[in-house]
Amino acid sequence: PEPPMSASMESSIARQAALLSPPLPIPSPPLPMPSPLT
Repeated sequence: PEPPMSASMESSIARQAALLSPPLPIPSPPLPMPSPLT
């Protein structure tokens, strides 16, 4: 059986990953002029 500490760390890592990478990317609002990146 894994120690409770392992589960705690796994939960913390999962939470950290969720915070770092949002579930869905926020689409940029439509702009009349072309994006400066292109």
